[in-house]
Amino acid sequence: MQSEMKKVTRPIAAAKYDILPTDVYDDNKYGEYVCSQVQDLLDGGNFLHNGVDKQGRTNNLANGALGEFCSTFFYMSEHALTKSFLDEFAEAVPEGAVALGATTLAAAIDEYKTGIYKPMKFVSELYQPIYDSVMQLYDDVKLDPYHSKKCRAVCKKWARAAGTLTCNQSNRRHNWGLKLKLD
Repeated sequence: MQSEMKKVTRPIAAAKYDILPTDVYDDNKYGEYVCSQVQDLLDGGNFLHNGVDKQGRTNNLANGALGEFCSTFFYMSEHALTKSFLDEFAEAVPEGAVALGATTLAAAIDEYKTGIYKPMKFVSELYQPIYDSVMQLYDDVKLDPYHSKKCRAVCKKWARAAGTLTCNQSNRRHNWGLKLKLD
């Protein structure tokens, strides 16, 4: 599954983050540009942000590349997790899935850190700290009502854009009405 995630992520990262210059023809300047882009994107998690809203507040965990990956991989790909975990993905992209998407994007960006593309294995020894950091960002954002609401809205938007089922549709799994009796 890791290699499939990277296959989906690589073109998204290269295109959406403007990693590769289109107007630089000198090899040295090309490599410098790529290195600079990678450093800027990875610095402080800039690759996760999507500008600011009308109030001038940062759109955290809302980058379009992240949304495109989540919609594509988790909802529409051959290995879409929504096929097996419809209830977990129906209303919004789950936080853990967003964190995994962010980790995959960071890994794809990281493959350009030398100024040229150099594939790297997507293994937990290298990228678990990124996943853990993104999950911590979610914990932190939950403490801020304004940003928490914005992050949740973005995850809902990504799920809807992928055409997922909603909680009220008739073809969802049946709720069997199982209950505990704690007497």
